[in-house]
Parts: sequence; structure tokens; C-alpha cells
Amino acid sequence: MRELHFRPNFPPIWPPDPWEGETCRENADAIRAKNECFTRQVHSLFTTLSTVEENAGHQQASGRYRIQIYDPTRLIHNSIYCPHQEYISWRIRLLNTELPPVHSVRSLEIRNECPEDASVYHDSHGYPADYRKCFDGGSFKLDLGVMVDLASKLPNLEYLGCKTGGFEWAPAFSGNDGSEDPNRHFQSDWDGPRRDARHNFARAVVSHQAHLPISLQRASLDFVSPLIRALHTIQDRPLPNLVDPALRDPFSASLRILTNNLRQLRLWAIVDESLFSMDDDSQPQWPNLEILEVMFHPSRPDGSWYFFGPQGHGREAVGYDITAASYPPLETTELDIDMDQLVTSGHLSDLPNGAQNQFRITPDEARLRPLLAGFSRAAAQMCSLRRAIIWTSLNWYPEYDYAESQGWDSEDQGPGSNWVSNWAIQYSD
Repeated sequence: MRELHFRPNFPPIWPPDPWEGETCRENADAIRAKNECFTRQVHSLFTTLSTVEENAGHQQASGRYRIQIYDPTRLIHNSIYCPHQEYISWRIRLLNTELPPVHSVRSLEIRNECPEDASVYHDSHGYPADYRKCFDGGSFKLDLGVMVDLASKLPNLEYLGCKTGGFEWAPAFSGNDGSEDPNRHFQSDWDGPRRDARHNFARAVVSHQAHLPISLQRASLDFVSPLIRALHTIQDRPLPNLVDPALRDPFSASLRILTNNLRQLRLWAIVDESLFSMDDDSQPQWPNLEILEVMFHPSRPDGSWYFFGPQGHGREAVGYDITAASYPPLETTELDIDMDQLVTSGHLSDLPNGAQNQFRITPDEARLRPLLAGFSRAAAQMCSLRRAIIWTSLNWYPEYDYAESQGWDSEDQGPGSNWVSNWAIQYSD
């Protein structure tokens, strides 16, 4: 065996009883049942792989194969048209991490893409039914801590990878009259589960720190996949504070702990200077690292930005607090019913982003300098370093009326121009 693809799934959704009607939202029992279902499937997978190793005997137990794990999917009958069943923000968690170790796995990758060969299926009666993709709003998203939970049970792991996060930048705009827009209502990722996933990742790293595989040499961790979706957004809209109630970003700090023994690291994420800050400066940072690439999103985890627009526009942006209202409701609301009625009238767009307004091109020294200084200090301690780069992508594509209202009418930065540029600092020996 060289490669294993694990594609968990949940029980299908069939047309509801006409006397009971259709339920839009996942309630607490349904969420718990899905976590339990996913946990059973993961335990079955690891138990099976461990049994294979035991039956092969000690001499054959240390094989070398890769595992790719996809976000869970479920079959949805095509007569069920409620998009609430497709766009779900609750993350799927592993409830029990007491898994048997599997020694043969050398590579683990978590992907939020739907299997290419699972686009269309038929139910038992021959009627077409779609497998909704997790990627563009679709069924379910794995909690970020799951990746760490699984890696801690693979003592010979050499490579760790993930591609996830693009769904966090779905449309977030209202209708022209200020009313709720169906695109935003259905496709936007709720702030509460998004923040909790980052904090759960940090807790998993701390919890499993003693059991993280010392064999880990390479990692490619992409938390803004696809990047085009995470960048082509509305840069004047408020962003949530994903750090609070912590004093510094636990996600960024835990990434440093998880990857400290690597030889090669490729990291694309929303991070801050906590990625490079050590509580004890006497300890070496990434002592074995040879190749380092950090792509930081122009926004910061606390909801502020590393860049602002012409004439200082947007410099004052700060993140808003995440509250109990930042989580999806656990029962159908009147707004849900209203939005469903708009969908039946053809008001839901298939576009991942219904609008964009990109103007942040000037570095904010107060916010950017600590990140770059931390990168410099960390790189100076990497005695094996051969190549390092820290970069981001800057887009100039302001909405026309918005740019005119701000007086941005120069030849290079006027409302009629647009461009994309990579902003980077690079080292090569």
C-alpha cells in the first residue's frame, strides 16, 4: 500500500415527511450525532490500520504510505432545495482522541475538497442526488484541531499538509436597501465556529505536544485555500476578532510549537507576530529549518490589517467582538424562512463573492513591523537556513463609485485601474 484516501460521510438527507415539513438548521442533537459518527469512522480507520500492522508482524509493521483525509460529505436528495442544508458553519470534531498508534504512515494531508469522482450519485430508487462539496459551501468542515489529534497518533510521520479555509471569505454584504442578502445569509461562515476552530487547534497542540512526532520534517499548511477567494474580498468591511479572549493569537503561537523541528515549512495563513515570539528567548527557534515560506494574509487575526489605503483610509479598522450571536441558530428562524422564499424566486447567486473592494496597498508600520522583526530574529537563529521568504499579495481593485468618493483619481490608483502585486522579503544563501 502506498496511498490511502479516507472520505468520511454522514447519513443522507431524504425528502421530509410532508406532514412534518422541512427543518433548516442543525440542532444540538444533530451536531453531536455527526461528531459521534465522524469519531466512530476515524476510530474504525485507525483500528483497522493498526490491526494490519499487527498481523503483518514486527518486520513489516514500519511501512511507508500516505493518508489523505477529506472533509465529511453526505448525500442530499435533489428535491431538497434549502441551502441551509448545504452551507453549515459548525465544525466537525473528534470527540475521543484515544486512537491506536499507526507506525506505517509517513504523510498526512487534510483537504476540504470534495472527491472528484463523487460529483453526482443516484439514490436507491435511481433518482439523481448531489454530493455537496465542502469547498464552496457544501456539507461540513473539519475542526482544525483534528489534524493535530491525528498527527499525534502517527509516531513516524514525516510530512503534514492541509488545504482549507477559503470558505471563511464567502460573501458578506447586504442588499442595496440594507436588508439581508441571500448570498450573505447562506454562504458566510459564522464567526463563532471560525474563532473556535483556531483556538481548538492551539489547544490540541498544547495537549499533544509531548506526543507530536519527532520524525516530522516537512509541512505545507495552507489555511487560506484557495488564496484567490481569501484575497478577493471587501476590504472596508469590519472583521471579527479571532484572538479574544486570549491576549495574543493562540493559533499563531501554536504553529511555532507544532513546526519547530521541521526542515522545510510552507505556511499560508492569517497570523501575527506570535508566530515568531518565544516566551524563553534562550531556546532556539526552528533549529533544523532549511527552507521557510510564510504567506501572511493582509488582515490580522485580531480583525485589524497590515496595510491601509490612500490617505490613510482604513488604518483605524479594529476587529469586533464575537458573542453568542456569532453562532448559527439551532432552530429555524423567521429570517431563515424568508431567505428560503427568496431562493425559490432565484435570488441566490452561485458566485463565491458577490462584491469586492480592494484598496489596502500601504504598509501599516505599527502593525507590520513586529511581524517582520520577529521573522528577522527567528531567521537569525536558524543555523541550517538556506532559503526564506515572507510575503503577501496586495490587490488594487477598488469599487468604482467608492474610489471616486474617496478622491482616488491618480493615474496609478484611480478607479479605472487595477493590479495585483506580491510584497515580499526574501533570503537565499
